[in-house]
Amino acid sequence: MGVLNGIIIIVEIFKEVTMNNRFFREKVVGSEVHEWDLVKTSLVFKPECKDTGFEIAASYLNAAKKLQEAIMIESHPKDGVSVLMLNSPIIPFLFLCHHSIELAIKVALSDKNITYGNIHSLRKLFSMLDLDVDLEYLELMDALDLADNQGMWLRYDKDLKTSNEYLNKPIFINSKNMIDATDRFVRFLIEK
Repeated sequence: MGVLNGIIIIVEIFKEVTMNNRFFREKVVGSEVHEWDLVKTSLVFKPECKDTGFEIAASYLNAAKKLQEAIMIESHPKDGVSVLMLNSPIIPFLFLCHHSIELAIKVALSDKNITYGNIHSLRKLFSMLDLDVDLEYLELMDALDLADNQGMWLRYDKDLKTSNEYLNKPIFINSKNMIDATDRFVRFLIEK
């Protein structure tokens, strides 16, 4: 029992240190509120107005939209010009699109009391919902699953077990089409 209490005390001390520093705060006062951003807005809502699952999915979608805007500015600064970058935000953009859809599907599954385990394939998850959708959404899920159906390639460059590169040939995406379809699909799932 003593060790368990020690762990609880350490966790509480760690929480205190990490949540009240120059990066995180549990409370802001007065004009300093304009220097800080609330991580989960739904926490200030009444319980009946909270929908934290879709808030997280929508947050990833919003980040994907912002990143797509930056991609267009950096990669296509003017008509007829394309810039290739070694530090391109394309992979994080694809991750955000995939993850926002994955989270929205998982929330829809949870709302129907359907368990899904540790699955990251959008098509596999979506098939559990038994919904009819536009072909565009199926094509989008297939494209994103092709990029990462295990939740690994968009986070790591190599298979952790085999050290083989996940992507070993050039692939191009249309980020505008991708974000537009992702936005419509996540909104479709939220409204279900």
